[in-house]
Amino acid sequence: MKRLADMQLLVVDDDEDNLEFYALWLALEGATVHGAASVDDARAWLASHTPTAVLTDLHMPSAADGRDFIRGIRETPRLATTPVVLVTGDASRTLSDDAKRFGVDAYVKKPVNAEALVAAVVALAAGR
Repeated sequence: MKRLADMQLLVVDDDEDNLEFYALWLALEGATVHGAASVDDARAWLASHTPTAVLTDLHMPSAADGRDFIRGIRETPRLATTPVVLVTGDASRTLSDDAKRFGVDAYVKKPVNAEALVAAVVALAAGR
């Protein structure tokens, strides 16, 4: 049985290669994946969809970055409890504390491997 069967995931990353790899890895485990290359694209999709979970990059080159995006999710009643996985290249010693402050449920450090990404989503799904 595929570990992410029946899950609808939103993946947000401005790096097209990362977006493609993450979507492939998650889809191979059974998830339906929508990819967004910007916060604006993700917000537009969220206007009419409610994902099982959101995976997002932190640093993106638009005016709105991952922090703004996560804040918006948490402030939207319909989405407020949606699990969020932060996928980041930040190597800060305080990343865990920072992630909690941003309203993130889990984080995966870049460079990402398929198992770490899938395991983070599986762990969140098990806790809901």
